[in-house]
Amino acid sequence: MTTLKQYLSKNLFTLLLSLIGSITAANYSCLFQHPKSWEIVLWAATTFIIFYLATHFTVKFIRKINYRTKRIASYSLYTITTLLACNLFVFPSLFLLTGQIVEDNKHSICRETPLEYGATNYQNLNFTMKDGVTIYGWYIPPTTQKNSLIILIHGHYADRRATREWAKPLIKAGYGIYMYDLRGHGESEGVLDYVHSNFSADLLDIRGRLANQFSAQTFGAVGLSMGAHTLINAVGKDAAAFQAVWLDGLSPQAPKDSDVFRPELWLFSNLDAVTNIIFKSPAPKLEPLLDILTENKMTNIMVVAAGAEDMESSTGRKLATAKSNAIDNWVIPGALHLNGITIVPNEYKQKLLDFFKAL
Repeated sequence: MTTLKQYLSKNLFTLLLSLIGSITAANYSCLFQHPKSWEIVLWAATTFIIFYLATHFTVKFIRKINYRTKRIASYSLYTITTLLACNLFVFPSLFLLTGQIVEDNKHSICRETPLEYGATNYQNLNFTMKDGVTIYGWYIPPTTQKNSLIILIHGHYADRRATREWAKPLIKAGYGIYMYDLRGHGESEGVLDYVHSNFSADLLDIRGRLANQFSAQTFGAVGLSMGAHTLINAVGKDAAAFQAVWLDGLSPQAPKDSDVFRPELWLFSNLDAVTNIIFKSPAPKLEPLLDILTENKMTNIMVVAAGAEDMESSTGRKLATAKSNAIDNWVIPGALHLNGITIVPNEYKQKLLDFFKAL
């Protein structure tokens, strides 16, 4: 016991700073593409060890300083410098690098077709983007809603089939549907890149080409998780592109998008500078979700959030405060990310259909 007390007394500063570093790292790791619990623990533990070793040797050097005032100043300077460096550069850098080196998700989609979702016919419809990347998708023609077309956008590390449960009631209701693989996903070409993405630009390009090719006069869209971010940022770029958008699974794009304080969200405010240093090109400017919704005057928007997901539900609550008559909000109690349509299927599908009647 005496030995333990001596150790704690001698290494208290090192332990406390290492603990702060590991907690901060764990918070940031929650932004890394839906990590598993063991990944968060591993990330925090690794950070603790690195902080501990670096601080341990630095403290040995500081203790050799003769004057007490200088030692205190050295401890303070080291603490501030270390935490600032990690929060302003190290953690954002790792976030960016994680987005760059994520495993490729391109794969063939075979056997399953929209015929299994209730469509009577469909066609493979692909578009080549301005940078030469080909986007692959399915077009299901309308049966009764001749003037409307709804685009479905899946989430990160998925493909168009992940939107099947949303497609089924819309197809049954007679809407024209376009469901596609985001670039770097499924059969679509391009790089799977969570941070530097052309997803929103692709969506707006696809919407324009669909308008030229078919007779649809009004457009709706359903975005899931990263697909919801793709969609809302597209609305931010062109408010007239969609008349109704359904957003399920949004997380904050800026600290003001959450109704509780989350230190890790300040990462977004520094991404642009860090990206310039690492990749020699600026990160895409992400406007806060709250600002996009508040500025929106033309698009009917439904924000759906999972009640059992802390960050997602806090985002849903905050976005409900946006000063716009065109926004509705639904936090589903007990729901996990994107499984509201599973736990309350009838209510969810009815709300979905009622919402798109505005088209």
